[in-house]
Amino acid sequence: MKGGAPLAQRISPKRINGRRQLNLALCLVSVLVTIVGVEIALRATAYGQKLLQQRTFMFPPFYHTADVINGFDITPNVPPTEIIVPDYIEAYGKPFTVSSNEVGCRDRRMDRAKRYVLLLGDSFTWANVPLEATFGTIVENLIGVRVLKCGVSGYGPRQERHKLEKVVKQVGAPSIIIVGYFIGNDLINDYLYPENTVLNGYVVRKIGFVDQSNPGERRVRTDEELREEMAKRLPREETSLAAKSKYFLVQHSLVYNALRNETHLRQLASRLGLADPPSRSLIVQKRPAEVFHPVEGSPWLRDAWKVHLNNLKHLKRAADEQNAKLLIVLIPTVEQVYEYLRPAGGKETLNWEYPNVRLRQFFEKERISFLDLLPEFRRYANLQPKPALNPREDLYWPYDHHLNVKGNRLAALLISRYMLEQSFLQLRDKDKRLSDVKQLLGMSVHVADLK
Repeated sequence: MKGGAPLAQRISPKRINGRRQLNLALCLVSVLVTIVGVEIALRATAYGQKLLQQRTFMFPPFYHTADVINGFDITPNVPPTEIIVPDYIEAYGKPFTVSSNEVGCRDRRMDRAKRYVLLLGDSFTWANVPLEATFGTIVENLIGVRVLKCGVSGYGPRQERHKLEKVVKQVGAPSIIIVGYFIGNDLINDYLYPENTVLNGYVVRKIGFVDQSNPGERRVRTDEELREEMAKRLPREETSLAAKSKYFLVQHSLVYNALRNETHLRQLASRLGLADPPSRSLIVQKRPAEVFHPVEGSPWLRDAWKVHLNNLKHLKRAADEQNAKLLIVLIPTVEQVYEYLRPAGGKETLNWEYPNVRLRQFFEKERISFLDLLPEFRRYANLQPKPALNPREDLYWPYDHHLNVKGNRLAALLISRYMLEQSFLQLRDKDKRLSDVKQLLGMSVHVADLK
């Protein structure tokens, strides 16, 4: 070639680097567009919707504190702090705040009172809704008596007895004690007691089942495994850019959550620093379906029921020591109310009313007042099968499966009616209040019309 160097030599290194950077940028843009496309496509699928609702649900840091007896408790005097409940945000478009009072309960300040109602329970009593929408607050408004709302997520009857003793020392004895008993896991909470502890301001599971092949076998997590659990939680206050990025992706990206949920892909991603490695812990999640198995042929379950019922006896004794009336409110699981949500397998072994029947027999024998919400929930619920529950019109959140705003309101009306009818309260305007409650309950067959 006359009078010149080869083409590659005539192009300046600066231009070559520029093209390389342009190609790299185009590749990155292509990858980003692909991820966005997959993200949009996932959101249109049932699997994507499930991932969307499985975003990390965490209490605010240090909302809980370690407790020598119960393992953990609500920290006193927590100021209003935003909490992420994905189902609530999907239904109402914004989060709500949570706080605590000087007694370590999710409530406003509680001064000593001559007459008050103490409400105990687990997450269904703590309630995954704003405080004003919890059944405890609504009961307080309906009966006109102060209700101290002391439910703690993850508690069982044994822990509730200790919570009762702690509250009484601070504000005096209540006249009535209501215990929100969740059918799905109160038995398991007692069996694994003390199941949870607090690490770096967050509740983590310390004791759990080993695996599905060893029914009833418990295992205590090591400190290293607990640290692994906290690493997966991705707390907001982490200062590193990587931790903040992971937390953002967990909350907002379905592609990222799909990656985290697939073991082999997660192992690859962990090597690249894009995700935490799969946990080495042998502990599995609690299995609520276990409570619907008969005890025949299951020694661990038979023993669990024996210990559990004994704990309920101790709870009754503790109430008697305070000269307080005790009311146990049985809160059904979503599968008990909506039959079409029950798992397809295991129908021949699961008895969906077994715990209710057994508890009813026990309470009658021990002369413990109780209210089983299952029959009335079935009566007021829209039981027509559909792909997913309606977060505003049905009784439970579609994916979280705690009571939603409507479910809390229905529970409050049923509890208030029972208390007023059974003369738990001596009120001058009792008849008027009872009439109002019955009118609200009688407005419609479906709770959707209860405004």
